[in-house]
Amino acid sequence: MLRLIAITGLAGLLLAGCASTPPGMSPNDMRSSATAPAPDRSESSSEGLDLADPGAGVIGGSSTRTGFDYPAIGTAFAGTRPETPYSMAAQGEAPYWRATIEFHDLEGDVFGDFRMIAAEQEPILTTVHLAPDHFVNGFRRYVSVTPEPVTVSAAFQAGPCMDFDGIERPFFASIRVDNQTYGGCAREEGGQWDWSRDILTRYDLILLCLNEVPGAVAAIDAYSPNEDNTAVRVMTDDQNRYECLIVNSDQRIASVRELDMTEVHLNEGRTVFLATEPEANECRAIEHIRNADGTLMGVLAHDLCQNPRTHAEGRLVSGEN
Repeated sequence: MLRLIAITGLAGLLLAGCASTPPGMSPNDMRSSATAPAPDRSESSSEGLDLADPGAGVIGGSSTRTGFDYPAIGTAFAGTRPETPYSMAAQGEAPYWRATIEFHDLEGDVFGDFRMIAAEQEPILTTVHLAPDHFVNGFRRYVSVTPEPVTVSAAFQAGPCMDFDGIERPFFASIRVDNQTYGGCAREEGGQWDWSRDILTRYDLILLCLNEVPGAVAAIDAYSPNEDNTAVRVMTDDQNRYECLIVNSDQRIASVRELDMTEVHLNEGRTVFLATEPEANECRAIEHIRNADGTLMGVLAHDLCQNPRTHAEGRLVSGEN
């Protein structure tokens, strides 16, 4: 039986919109220690995509439709529990610091074990949970459960952040401990794998396929069938799915084929890349991807209903699959 889930927007945990600075944080909180400031939520931060126009910036598709129904097929979306818990790892310098948040579920609520070390500071161990404005402005924010031993606010903005060691990370990070703010970069670790973790390294190839397929409105998967090629899967505004085979060496499309309805990868479509923000929907949550100067590169729509990323899946226990 084919089930359809509308993804024409977001509600629930994530609310779309060009963001203002989160309460309790200044615009300078969201900055990389080694690059230009991470996205500032002024009106100019959406330069490059006119979000006031529902059709602006749509890549390869109809300007009249920025959402679609995704076909869920059989057990392809079932997923498995990960062997390690989901966590965010961040670091920066001036002063040097490192922090991790390991997430877990407690009676349906998501909490995180926050650990941080910083130069000339005592190690910090505390518990955080989702902030009231978590994802409201298109980025992730967590706050301490209690002010003891310190008050913590951690924010993560998806985008290409160049770390002080010269490695590009997929998130800008800003950690505030009491009145001290630490800026740097972050990455996801553990948990259930999602293709969107490679969105930045495959960003140009994804745009290439979206522009190649007439009517394509969203990317739903990207993977490496072999070391020489990348395959990108997209969906059109009339519900058809296509796969582009791209030659990595010269970023050339070798072939494009329409996919059969049974050709569905595990977790395909759980996270969807869109050029513009879809309208509100209780089964989709929106995360912005921004450059260091604040320009919007696109959005990720996360599935909150059929196969949500709870970010709190615990370790496997004996006998589990």
